[in-house]
Amino acid sequence: MRFCYFGLLLAITLSLTSISSVARDRESGIYLTGLLGYAYFDHERELEDDPNVAVGIGYDFSRVWSSELIIGIGDLEAKDSEEDIDQLFGRFDTLYHFNPESKWRPFIVAGVGHNELEDRADNEIDETQFNMGFGLKHEVNDMVDVRFDARGLYSHDEESKDAILNLGVNFLLGSSRSTPVDSDGDGVYDTEDQCPATAAGTQTDTSGCPVNLDADGDGVNDDQDQCPASAAGISVDEQGCTFADDDGDGINNKLDQCDNTVAGAPVDANGCMLDADKDGIHDNADTCSDTPPGAKVDELGCRLILEEAVSMTLQVTFPSNSADVPAQYLAEIEKVAEFMRQYPDTDVMIEGHSDSMGEDAYNQQLSEKRAQAVRDVLVERFQIEAGRISSVGFGEANPIADNSTKAGREQNRRVVAVIETVRKVEQ
Repeated sequence: MRFCYFGLLLAITLSLTSISSVARDRESGIYLTGLLGYAYFDHERELEDDPNVAVGIGYDFSRVWSSELIIGIGDLEAKDSEEDIDQLFGRFDTLYHFNPESKWRPFIVAGVGHNELEDRADNEIDETQFNMGFGLKHEVNDMVDVRFDARGLYSHDEESKDAILNLGVNFLLGSSRSTPVDSDGDGVYDTEDQCPATAAGTQTDTSGCPVNLDADGDGVNDDQDQCPASAAGISVDEQGCTFADDDGDGINNKLDQCDNTVAGAPVDANGCMLDADKDGIHDNADTCSDTPPGAKVDELGCRLILEEAVSMTLQVTFPSNSADVPAQYLAEIEKVAEFMRQYPDTDVMIEGHSDSMGEDAYNQQLSEKRAQAVRDVLVERFQIEAGRISSVGFGEANPIADNSTKAGREQNRRVVAVIETVRKVEQ
């Protein structure tokens, strides 16, 4: 019956509280508390379950941590003799709260205390008790909290295990309020600011959101207006500027970086004609819109068809017994690469040679390595497709100078390449 009464009181108390979830801005301070408790005793104690009352003082260190000192009394009865037993208890508890930004704050609690039981014959039990439990607080207003908790109590001396339910009220005496913050400096505190990232200097309304001003009355807000002094009544573009388009490309003269484009030609945001394949011919005149990068084109943007003979010759000489490409020839090899990029249909055969010093088989391998080395430079350094380049070695078979002289042998230690093609010349 007592438990039902306690539960009814709890239900009525919680139903009277506000359902708002916005917490007060109190951070810390002292509070007084009053508690109505109901104790459930270990069956070995031979005590009836009974209510108790307690008062205490506490301190909120923050909205998360609190500590409190509680003193209480109970009027108990023994189960068998119905003898009255007086209870006096005190405890020191620490509370840890969850959901600190809400009016509803669940918490866990733990503490240590002293419990004294005395019958009419002055028989007395003194014991140290440890308690742990959980609860819930609700902020009724800026000065009052209601609270409920359930906890277990363990007697270190009697080795008994009791339980208690508490329903109470906290009265706040002192507080330390947080300083209001205005992070974006718009004059509206963060707690009320509906636009918390407003740019510095922007005029805002009472909710902290930008006011859309239009000083020159052109229909374009000042924060978007690139021409803030437009004459009243004049038609403007989306940047707030008087719209004039002398070349008819749809771009305002004030923004047009190419003011003589052909009327109707597709242009970019700067008013310049587009050239999607970057061949130098604008898209409106380009009949071959997918020309490979770097290829030579005619006035229609199409690749030149070669009919006239054109050629490129490469000759690289090597030190004796070496297949390393001398650095002074890299510029010449780059010219070959550039020629092949200009004429994408061309291929090349790299020929390697040696002088007559040494064995025929060794000279054959050396000439092949020399040709391969030049090929590797074209592929790896100058990014020419590998499939367009072949290499072959001729050993000492094709001398171009007398191998009996030093100067002749230097000329014979060589790599050569000839690229030939034809192109059509427009009349």
